Amino acid sequence: MKCATPTCTDGVKNQGESDIDCGGMNCTSCVVGKLCTANGDCASNNCVVATGKCGVALTCSNMMMNGTETDIDCGGPACSPCGNGKKCLMGSDCSSKVCIGGFCLAPNCMDMVQNGGETDVDCGGSCAQKCASGKKCVSNTDCTSMMCLANKTCM
Repeated sequence: MKCATPTCTDGVKNQGESDIDCGGMNCTSCVVGKLCTANGDCASNNCVVATGKCGVALTCSNMMMNGTETDIDCGGPACSPCGNGKKCLMGSDCSSKVCIGGFCLAPNCMDMVQNGGETDVDCGGSCAQKCASGKKCVSNTDCTSMMCLANKTCM
């Protein structure tokens, strides 16, 4: 009696497969829920370390908070910034660039960030506070000196 050569369709976990007939170097990727040891074992490219099973694909549009997202489908280095009220770790996670207490907040003229309609940090533009000499401006009304120079800085 001769032994059969292992294949990716023999119904047996062999030849380096991470689960039966999938994963590893020789077989096709595994579907969600199958065993894995590395992201490459999974069709979703997401091997969940905690469970050792293939998870859903990490995307910024799957209605789940996963990967490096700070809230559902936003924030972190891979997704678009989050809107106001969403979770954040830092200002870059927020469209407003303001992350305080772990949440994105609306821009205001006292948040220490140039955002909203400001021409410089917390001054000019939409802020009542005028910008001091050397700060950025768009028009004379942005400056305490009432003089916005050609290089777009207040005199």
